[in-house]
Amino acid sequence: MSETNISDYYPQNSGEEKSTNLPGFDAPSQLVAGEPAPEPAPEPAPELTAPAEKQSLEIEDLGIDLPDIPLPDDEIIEDSVKDEFDDAAFNFAIVGVGQGGSRIAETFWNLGYRRVGVINTAKQDLSLIKIPEENKLLIGEGGAGKNPEAADEVFRIKYEDILDFLKKVFGTAYERVLVCAGAGGGTGAGGAAKVLEICHDLNQSLGKETKDTDAKVGCVIALPTRGEGIKVQENAKNVIGKILGLSKAGVVSPLVILDNEKIKQLYPKLSVNQFWSTANNSVCSILHLFNKISAKESAYTTFDKADLETIFSSGIITFGATP
Repeated sequence: MSETNISDYYPQNSGEEKSTNLPGFDAPSQLVAGEPAPEPAPEPAPELTAPAEKQSLEIEDLGIDLPDIPLPDDEIIEDSVKDEFDDAAFNFAIVGVGQGGSRIAETFWNLGYRRVGVINTAKQDLSLIKIPEENKLLIGEGGAGKNPEAADEVFRIKYEDILDFLKKVFGTAYERVLVCAGAGGGTGAGGAAKVLEICHDLNQSLGKETKDTDAKVGCVIALPTRGEGIKVQENAKNVIGKILGLSKAGVVSPLVILDNEKIKQLYPKLSVNQFWSTANNSVCSILHLFNKISAKESAYTTFDKADLETIFSSGIITFGATP
């Protein structure tokens, strides 16, 4: 075998260009003698896009059974809670707290309102309220025993449960909230203020209230009769003082105080069952009447939704009816 001479490939001082295809090399095809070899052209950067077959990697290739993940949807969900009537100025949401408040809320239900819920700490009291079971919330076991402080603690602990319950019962299409309570009992007296606070939180979360708007949460609270005992009277005095303060601060409006002693004097011959029904109807039916009248057109008088809104935003209100 003849010996390979490197000068045969790089001639000296001849200016002759020769191929530099050495055995085993992939060098450039032309080089000028006496000049360094040019830098090889850079290789193109690899594309970052994975091959199509890799892009369509099936999740089962990883051995994971992954369920479908729901994505946010801009579709507006229609409110499924509707009253039995549609010719009223306001869509009210109503919650009864304690036995007395639940009776008032039940009266609103019987008038056709359907955004109605009741809350109690005693199962036996809750079972007496004739509304659907899904509109009831039990947050205790044996009741509050005329002890507002014990009830207040339960309502504080059950804040999230109450908020979720009201979201479900009220829906989203309501305009104002009424919290109903008896002032003399333990659950009503101890839980009313906390439920008022929760209703404000719910309104703010739904954009129904801001710091610059009037309160959209009112309260119907019933005073006990004189014969219901000293402890009951003390409870009523304390809770009325607290809610009056909220009303003066503009946090609660309207505030309707139901005087059961006055109603007892007006209807002295009523039985116990008839009395409570009459007392509750005396308030609920008149509020319902105003709500209906203000939605009607009339050639004789002008009292519309804006007028009723002004009344409901005025704090403490009194009203009545004559034959």
